[in-house]
Amino acid sequence: MDACSAGAPQAPLTSVVSRIWEPDDMLRPLGIIAAIALLTFGISLCLGFVFPNGFAGNLFAEFAGVGLSTLVGVFVVDRLLSLQRQRQWERARKFILSSIASHLSDAMTDLFIYIPTIQNHKPMGPIIEGRSSPSKETIDALKDIVRQMVSKCSSGDPNKHLSDYAIEWYEHAKWDLDQIQNLLIPRAIDAQADQKLIEGLLAFDKAIHDFYSAIISHRLVVTDAAYPALITLVDAAAGLYSILLEYWLPSDKSLT
Repeated sequence: MDACSAGAPQAPLTSVVSRIWEPDDMLRPLGIIAAIALLTFGISLCLGFVFPNGFAGNLFAEFAGVGLSTLVGVFVVDRLLSLQRQRQWERARKFILSSIASHLSDAMTDLFIYIPTIQNHKPMGPIIEGRSSPSKETIDALKDIVRQMVSKCSSGDPNKHLSDYAIEWYEHAKWDLDQIQNLLIPRAIDAQADQKLIEGLLAFDKAIHDFYSAIISHRLVVTDAAYPALITLVDAAAGLYSILLEYWLPSDKSLT
């Protein structure tokens, strides 16, 4: 690990998703009903073989029929809910993807203004173009920024830490980051977005939280921790952009 990245926050664990991504409230009673119906069907079927004749046999056969009918009903309702979630995500997908791309592009473009270790500005073009449609060139440009930031650990100014520049960038890019954190991530979860997109958003969200914690640490103790955390944040942005590219459709290019 190089000196610049030392102390940078570790990559977020996807297990965070399992604690946040919980089933719909409607699915919990459906699961309970299905379990009861399956148990009823199984027990009634077994008892029907034990008592095949008379009133008891007919009664157990009725119970088995009720259990089987309930299982079929639960399956149908589950499929309807699944289709409803899919339609809900399709309605929200275009807005969420285009908005994330726009805010990521705007925030990352500001790096060229505030971070002195980024001296090669060629990646700026693909990042600006990524505002309207994600591309592999945008992802490569973000990774190039990470390499430039990692390669230098000094601002060249003895009176100013690299973390001071990182804080200046954050103060300017805060609105775009807040839009992703406070608006788009909740909407993606509420719209039942695909799991991979949720994981990418949560990883980026964690990188923002870690960066803000590093800012507080630097302001209190001058730890210079904000700059390595910013490198992690830019790397997380590249990862999120990679996921956006997987979900982007040609028809989405006209959205921004």
